[in-house]
Amino acid sequence: MALAVAQVTSVASAQEPKTNAAVETKVAMCIGCHGIVGYQATFPEIYKVPMISGQGEKYIIEALTAYKKGERKHPSMRGIAESLSEKDMADVAAYYANKSSKKASAEQAKPSDEVQALLTKGNCTSCHGANFSKPINEAYPKIAGQHPDYLFVAL
Repeated sequence: MALAVAQVTSVASAQEPKTNAAVETKVAMCIGCHGIVGYQATFPEIYKVPMISGQGEKYIIEALTAYKKGERKHPSMRGIAESLSEKDMADVAAYYANKSSKKASAEQAKPSDEVQALLTKGNCTSCHGANFSKPINEAYPKIAGQHPDYLFVAL
């Protein structure tokens, strides 16, 4: 019996990114919004919360820093970012960068005509790369598979 438990634990831990309790505590506040599939924010407009799993570390750190400085506007995110040290931001960023994103649903994979027009007009592939998933700079987000309503608000 003990061997079976050890094997199951070994298999489960091999599939999950390695984290420690301190990092788990730091990301616990993120999971309440970013960990719920299809969760919607209500400020300043109603839209789905952006997917952050699989984003680059540098992008996540820069986004958190911008919230902390007030350069990006969202009261909940600003409050969270203000409580984070640079080390905390780096830990959170590493956790999400190494966490694979869930496969995009058919709704997420195809942007609305409105969003597609903005993506084309803005020539978004020039920065966000082929299929919007290979940014030319690590500080740029991957936008492939992102919620169309979030992209519309962000753009």
